[in-house]
Amino acid sequence: MIHLHTARFPEQIEAVRTIFREPAESFGVDLGFQQFDAELAGRPGKFAAPRGRVLLASNGASADPGGIVGCVAMRPIMRTMSFQRPLRTKTRRMSRSRDSRNRSCR
Repeated sequence: MIHLHTARFPEQIEAVRTIFREPAESFGVDLGFQQFDAELAGRPGKFAAPRGRVLLASNGASADPGGIVGCVAMRPIMRTMSFQRPLRTKTRRMSRSRDSRNRSCR
């Protein structure tokens, strides 16, 4: 059974770096243009608690480095959109016709 654990820093920093390097190395592409190495060196960085989290998935009940099978790093996402009330257009307003029982959209 897979268990999720919050990574403990600095104790598990090497396990986190290793689990992030494995897929990156398998891509066969230099990730230098994304500053991948600098991001790994700065872990947890923007993924640090209390706003972010690094979770480790392990095969056992403990989070020992030998049993780690996956990792996810979550960081805050900047809010870029603001909520606005939908605007009503003239064509969508309800209006009364001469007969008050008959309503139509214009």
